[in-house]
Amino acid sequence: MQVSKDKIFLFGGILMILLGAVMLISPTTFTELFSIVIGIAVILEGFITLFAVVPEFEDEVLRRNLKIRGILGILVGLLAVFLPLFMAGTVWIIMLYILGAEMLVSAWLEFLVVRKLRETGVPVRDFVIEIVLLVVLALLLFIFPFQIGLLFIRIVGIVVIIGGGVGLYRWKTYAA
Repeated sequence: MQVSKDKIFLFGGILMILLGAVMLISPTTFTELFSIVIGIAVILEGFITLFAVVPEFEDEVLRRNLKIRGILGILVGLLAVFLPLFMAGTVWIIMLYILGAEMLVSAWLEFLVVRKLRETGVPVRDFVIEIVLLVVLALLLFIFPFQIGLLFIRIVGIVVIIGGGVGLYRWKTYAA
């Protein structure tokens, strides 16, 4: 089944406006939900690493680094998902710092993997991009304290609403 571009613009625009509104109205709730979503992504990445990536390599050092990264991802992801659900207040801020630390450790382990892969002649461009993204996201989690983080979320919310408006405009002009 193929979805037409006009429906993508319509639903994408509506979803972006709703997401931006949540970011503006309740940045704390958004941050808690964001922590849970990131946690789920980290869990999935951990399982993919353990069960899809590790079996692909024979080098024991490489496999050990990947196993550590996968297990660490699953554990921290579970914390990110369940801690905000069970505890109120600013516990989710602590969880964001833990997620940031996990991302830095993952980036380091990925760097070790990339070094080993480069020796074997495997293309590593995508892995390097992943390392950079992990470091940037981790730094963002560390840099923005609570108040500045909420302001940042609100600013991003405005940008997302504008993007949703552009999507609705494109839907209107595309459908015409």
